[in-house]
Amino acid sequence: MIDLMNWMIEEKIAKNSFNASAIVNGLRLFEVEGDEAKKARVRLYRDWRNAGEPSKVAFQHAIKGDVIQALPIEGALLSESEEENKDYITLKWGTLKSWKVTSDEGKALLKKYEELGSSFSAMEQKDTPEQKEIICKLIDLVPGEIFLDWDGKYASKEEAKKYVMEYGAKQ
Repeated sequence: MIDLMNWMIEEKIAKNSFNASAIVNGLRLFEVEGDEAKKARVRLYRDWRNAGEPSKVAFQHAIKGDVIQALPIEGALLSESEEENKDYITLKWGTLKSWKVTSDEGKALLKKYEELGSSFSAMEQKDTPEQKEIICKLIDLVPGEIFLDWDGKYASKEEAKKYVMEYGAKQ
């Protein structure tokens, strides 16, 4: 039996034991039998991360066994610094679920959003119209499409803003 966490660090899949532990848990490797099968799932995860997917999405693809068809630039891998610096937003229940926003403008918007009041749970969050506008501004700031967690898919910026503005509205 291999020491999977040390293997991930040696293969530069994980930076440290804390990161390796998060990967083990996120990939639910306790459900997988055999070292080679576990390594295969970990490699799939890394392929999806290298293609620019957020960790949660990469976990889902790897667990399902989805093989990545092509990287964004034929054969190119994102460097660790490019991967770590990619801003993103994930929405669930019509509000922010997770995000990485590094711009000063984005940080200021997040601060204002939090000052208006927020819950520790996306499910419990009831955004005000002003908070919904802030989320829409944040959506415009991050590159690429926005991940809709509940649907498990990416949406265009316009679709994501419509989702935020219309969520919970009575029909």
